[in-house]
Amino acid sequence: MKFGENSVQKMDVSIHDVQVQMGLFLPSMVILLLFRNIKNLIQLLLRFHFIEMEQDNSNLTQLV
Repeated sequence: MKFGENSVQKMDVSIHDVQVQMGLFLPSMVILLLFRNIKNLIQLLLRFHFIEMEQDNSNLTQLV
């Protein structure tokens, strides 16, 4: 009976290892995706900000 118990324990350990690897892998992927999205958002915000500033500048030059 010891052989059967041993193989079951090995199965449990291997399943646990996979869960740990996934547990480490998934958050890093999520962080990478969030980081990319945040970079894109910052670039978009900066573009809109510069466009608004250019419009403000053109309005100022029109006033002058």
